[in-house]
Amino acid sequence: MIVIIGLLAIGVPVGIAILPDRTASATTPAVTVDIVVESGYKGPFSDMLLSIVALDGVWGLILFSIGIALVMAVNGSAAEKSQF
Repeated sequence: MIVIIGLLAIGVPVGIAILPDRTASATTPAVTVDIVVESGYKGPFSDMLLSIVALDGVWGLILFSIGIALVMAVNGSAAEKSQF
């Protein structure tokens, strides 16, 4: 939410400001996965940690999909704008 407020404050259109705001919640799993693999630890903590990393990725995809739907609602879908 902070990202969209900042982008709107500097004059970015709403349709463009929504998508960076939706992707800001996603984090890169590379470091966490690398630490788990390098440590070689196998157990409930590493399993839970990798599950949380996977859920974070899913959450980012869900938010981005909602953002795409919001952009289409704000700007109108391409099908509505096309005229034959």
